[in-house]
Amino acid sequence: MTGAPSNRATLREDLLVSFCLTDAETTPDSGDWVAMLVQQLGTKFRFFEVVVVAEENRADAYQSLMQQIPNLRLFLVHEGLAVYRKRVVAVSEAIGDVVLLTSPTDGTADELVAMIEIAADRGTVVTGQGDQPRASKILTGRALFALGYLAGFQAIAGSTATIALPRTLLNRMLDHAAPELALRFVPRDTRIPTMMQMLSRSDRQRGWEGAGRRVRLAYTLLTYIAPVILIVVSMASALLTLLGLFYSLYVVGIWAFKANIEPGWLTLSVVLSLTSTFLGASIFGLSIGMQHLLTLNRKGRGDEVAREMNRIDLYGQLAQELNVDLDAAWERTKT
Repeated sequence: MTGAPSNRATLREDLLVSFCLTDAETTPDSGDWVAMLVQQLGTKFRFFEVVVVAEENRADAYQSLMQQIPNLRLFLVHEGLAVYRKRVVAVSEAIGDVVLLTSPTDGTADELVAMIEIAADRGTVVTGQGDQPRASKILTGRALFALGYLAGFQAIAGSTATIALPRTLLNRMLDHAAPELALRFVPRDTRIPTMMQMLSRSDRQRGWEGAGRRVRLAYTLLTYIAPVILIVVSMASALLTLLGLFYSLYVVGIWAFKANIEPGWLTLSVVLSLTSTFLGASIFGLSIGMQHLLTLNRKGRGDEVAREMNRIDLYGQLAQELNVDLDAAWERTKT
């Protein structure tokens, strides 16, 4: 995947860069922005590709973008696929040494190129950080941070959807139990070094669509707190079981050593002790069973890509740049 550099001596030839977008961030009308970024990539890196994931029913709208953008790979997925799942498809299909997942509303071309170089040179995940949230959003940001912390992610207020990842760390993120969230909020894992890059421009999506996406993201984070909630429930149910057993011993002691017992107290106490013991043991068993199932569960990777469209000719461009005539060279070897 090669660009068309004007000064080949200044290009980095040790990296293949994958620039990934989905149709949630880019449209055929945003081709000028993509073209500008591709041109900037072409002045920094000799090898790069552009990966776009769009729904299959929008294939015709992207024909002009394919003609305009070099090294473009368009992956058409089934209609209705979730936005964050499309991001997973994009980075899964990318073949670069460094993968940049971004949107036209995050940062400038120079800043995004800097993120790629930092990720490659330092071997770290680089996340985009936008402007600081307004005072009215500080409380929401803290709630999101707490929610993400409990779910095992670094949900930092003001973070953007832009992220640059080296190949080794990308594979680790894709192996995470929740790759959709891992590509949005980096997991709290000491094996995944992370740093932030300030982006001068971050126009967050507004309106009902943007609010709906944020609500779905918060709900997804909430669902991944389930292991923490199950631990709390299992501990509480274990405590309830112990209290039921101690209460049963107390009832037996009263029955054995006390002569005058109020009518009905013994029967009621036995029923209460046995009920609490049974409920505590049952909930404890169900909780640890569900925890075990969650541990064994692995994400399913279905056939989400319907077809691929591209306009890449890697070897042809290399042969032209190196001025090698393969047919002539083959004829000389025969003679």
